[in-house]
Amino acid sequence: MRKRFLAFVLAVSIAALNVSSLSMNVYAEEIEAAEQQEETTSVSGENPEEVSGDVSGNISSNVSDNVSDNISNDVSGNVSGNISGNVSDNVSDNVSGNVSGNISGNVSDNVSDNVSGNVSGNVSGNISGNVSDNVSGNISGNVSDNVSGNVSGNVSGNVSGNISGNVSGNISGNVSGNEPSGEAQPTKGTVLSLNNMEYTVKKQGKEVSCSGTELSGAIEIPATVSINGISYKVTGIAASAFKNNTTVTSVSIGGNVEAIGKRAFSGCTGLTSVSIGAGLDWIGISAFANCTALTGITLPKTVTRVKARAFIGCTQLSSASITGVQALGTGVFRNCTALASVTIPKTVSLIPINTFRGCKKLNNVSLQSGLTTIGRSAFADCTTLSSLVIPNSVTLIKANAFSGDTKLMTVSIGTGLQTIRKNAFQGCSKLSTIIIKSTKLTTVKLNAFLGIHPSAEIQVKASKLATYTRLLKGKGQGKGVSIVAI
Repeated sequence: MRKRFLAFVLAVSIAALNVSSLSMNVYAEEIEAAEQQEETTSVSGENPEEVSGDVSGNISSNVSDNVSDNISNDVSGNVSGNISGNVSDNVSDNVSGNVSGNISGNVSDNVSDNVSGNVSGNVSGNISGNVSDNVSGNISGNVSDNVSGNVSGNVSGNVSGNISGNVSGNISGNVSGNEPSGEAQPTKGTVLSLNNMEYTVKKQGKEVSCSGTELSGAIEIPATVSINGISYKVTGIAASAFKNNTTVTSVSIGGNVEAIGKRAFSGCTGLTSVSIGAGLDWIGISAFANCTALTGITLPKTVTRVKARAFIGCTQLSSASITGVQALGTGVFRNCTALASVTIPKTVSLIPINTFRGCKKLNNVSLQSGLTTIGRSAFADCTTLSSLVIPNSVTLIKANAFSGDTKLMTVSIGTGLQTIRKNAFQGCSKLSTIIIKSTKLTTVKLNAFLGIHPSAEIQVKASKLATYTRLLKGKGQGKGVSIVAI
């Protein structure tokens, strides 16, 4: 593309300089005919003569309107003057010969005809004007030798002509401004850099994920980023993107980010706050594991999945809002020892293994209708939890679900419960009241109530008193535990 553009600029330069050359000759003739008469800017006659001498000097007037004549003879002399005026409108002639000098005016509008001569001299001037609109002519001549000028203008509009000549020699100028579209875009997997952040292309020309282990302080992950003239949506945070970066203090995540990769912020022990945009869908495995200074997390309603151990070991995390989440991974909040309260939304059907295990300050748990299964050791060793209401939708309490909850005193179980697995309430030494509203309970495994309060009372529906007395016998509770009708 760079070669194509430089070839085009040469074509425009040639047209502009030769038109200017022609204007100077006409001007000289008119001075001889009538002194003091000003030259007009319109050139419309035939010029069949050969122009072979040196043309030098400054051409600073405007060369505008229609320049439509055929300059088909040889322009073989050196054109070396400065052209600083405006070259506009239609430039449609055939041009050949050597061109040098400074071209600093505006080159605009239509450049549409054939440039078929050989351009073999040195083209070393500065081209700083604006090149715009339609460029559709054929450039078929040879462009060789040194091309070293600075091209700093804006290149816009349609570039649709055929460039079939040879472009050779040294191209050493600076090319800046707005280049036309059509350049090859970075492919999937390409890593781009901007402002100490790395962006990996996910979809060519559309999406990137980001990372930046060397950043510190407050980090903002933008919704979009423009790199080398291409705008990308930032849709992901890469796996291990900021892992073990202990100098990051806060993170603001843009609204286009859909996923936070596994271990993205794992071990960021200085991270105190995270603000998450409304586009996030899921949080990866151990994404914020062991962020020991993080104090709270609020997930937008768009988040549907929080994968395994996402916040494990966040020992200062005192609040977590997970409204909208549909699936929790194992051990998501395990050992979050400062977590005091949590609400499980109705969209969650399973609390998996070890989800809240070791949350020693958890004393307020709200379980919503929609939950069907409380997983193995899901609330084990929550040593501050004192009471719990299990909704009617729950059918299964798995092994050790509440084991070691030494301050748990009352549990109310809804109407849908069918199975209690082994050791479900093992070691709940203060558990003195268990209310079972379900009439569907058919399975209670070994030691389900091992170690509960020795004088505990298990209350059941009167219609099920005899059945449940037999079912609950020898499930680990002491002889002082009674089973009574509600």
